[in-house]
Formats: sequence, structure tokens, C-alpha cells
Amino acid sequence: MAEIKALDKEVIESSKAACSLAMQRIINASRYDKSDVAEYLGLSTVALDRRMRGAVSFAIEEVMLICRLMDIPLADAMKIADMSDEEFQNAWIYQWRRQNFAKCVANLEVKEGLTQAKIAEMCGYTQGWISRILSGKGKLIG
Repeated sequence: MAEIKALDKEVIESSKAACSLAMQRIINASRYDKSDVAEYLGLSTVALDRRMRGAVSFAIEEVMLICRLMDIPLADAMKIADMSDEEFQNAWIYQWRRQNFAKCVANLEVKEGLTQAKIAEMCGYTQGWISRILSGKGKLIG
């Protein structure tokens, strides 16, 4: 019984550490200052720093708010803790590029009345390429 409790505690502690690492990476890579994130969560910057270091656990509500602010699914955020630094940086860069590209395409569709096919033609690509990028099935490089 003591072994099970020790194992449970170890799993909980590693989960807390993974959550702290994921949130730390997400917040540091975002376009937001830590003070902005802390204010959004209703925390002081000191309290946010303690959570990011793993001294205090993030509440699930705080994690969900961070994911909402950063516009990433919770499942993707939790995968981030398992990534190497290089994998994380690459994944994050591609996600930001895709989000910015999606905003540009939507802006051109609404304001200019262009279709994805016309936008693709202007970029020198196919409409299928735009579709793959917007769906996350392709990487937007450079």
C-alpha cells in the first residue's frame, strides 16, 4: 500500500512538473509579457513565476485560461512538456506562422473578396497548398 501511495505521489509530482514546464514554455514563447499573463489570470507576477518554476502547481482553470489566451488546444499544450527544446521551438514557430497566415487569408477573403484559389494564385501556390497549411497538415516555411 505504501508503494502505491509513493508511486501515486511520484506520478502527481511528475505531472505537476510537466504542466509547469509546458506553461513556462508557452508563456515565454508567446507575444505576451509575463505581467500581462499574470493579470489575465488574476495573479501577481511573483505568483506566476512560482507556478512556472513548479514551486506551486497551476490550477486546471489557469492552464485552460492560458491555452485560451494563446489560442492553442489543451491537448497540444500538454504535449509540449514532452518535447525537446528544439522540437518545441520548431512546433511553436510553425503554429504561429500558420495562425498569422490564417488571419491574412481571412482578411483577404473578407476585405478584398478574394477566394482561396485566387490568393493561392497570387502567392504562386495551389489552393490545396493553402488548405493543407490552414488545416495544419503542412508546414509554412519561411
